[in-house]
Amino acid sequence: MSPDAPAVDVLVDNETAVENLSFGNVTDYLSVPGGERNVTITAAGDPSTVVYSDNVTFEAGTNYTVVAAGEVSEGANTTFQPLVLEDNFTVPGPNEASVRLVHVAPDAPPIDVTVPATNRTLFDNVSFGEATDYVSAQPGSFEVEVRAATANDTGQVVRTFNLSVEGGTVYTAFAAGYLNPQDAPADVPLQAILVTDATSGANQTTAGNATTAAGNATTAAGAATETGTATETGTATGTTTEAGMETGTATGTTTEAGMNTETETGTTTETGMETGTATGTTT
Repeated sequence: MSPDAPAVDVLVDNETAVENLSFGNVTDYLSVPGGERNVTITAAGDPSTVVYSDNVTFEAGTNYTVVAAGEVSEGANTTFQPLVLEDNFTVPGPNEASVRLVHVAPDAPPIDVTVPATNRTLFDNVSFGEATDYVSAQPGSFEVEVRAATANDTGQVVRTFNLSVEGGTVYTAFAAGYLNPQDAPADVPLQAILVTDATSGANQTTAGNATTAAGNATTAAGAATETGTATETGTATGTTTEAGMETGTATGTTTEAGMNTETETGTTTETGMETGTATGTTT
């Protein structure tokens, strides 16, 4: 979800886990051993260009999403660093969806996300690099407004998105890209990327539809059912509303498209950049 980063490869303990992952894409969950692991991110096909390398601890039996956040350009305002998020695979009932918001838009201020149809504040005062708790949303399609955060949640609306969520499903919405791309290192406008974390059938990662003035974009990364630690990697930006969550055009990097189901004992790592006992990567 780093808007100015090139496509990347992700290595875990010097072994390639994800190849050629671009902005806005999410991988399937991958199994990785629990404990402290070295995670290295390089430009795709160019192991000499290292944008990140450090040790990350994954707890066995836990599902994670690893999000590539920040910027890589010289003189950038935010430091490039993966965000390691613990995923919740507790699936709600058929008449309810569950959504969280991850703010990874480098030049955007703290934001509120509101639903004009119901005057509900879905997410309040979320800063860059923060992930909210999961909140309940009614299934269906609805409009959400992304606002500059204020005490009464009535700040200026900077973007509006149409979102669609289904009952019995857990989502992560990424708010990604640049609020002012004309002044940024890359021409990647703010967008909402909605990813399916889990459904009643299986744990999975699927990037949903996001609609903005710039158009529509859809990316998908498969599903994984694990016993152990799974990590998912991806870069995403999103906004959530009462009925669901979506933010803009998913312009991004995806390591995988489709859907895989696997049963494993151990630790899983997924590339899109997310990490967990089931680990995935999101760019």
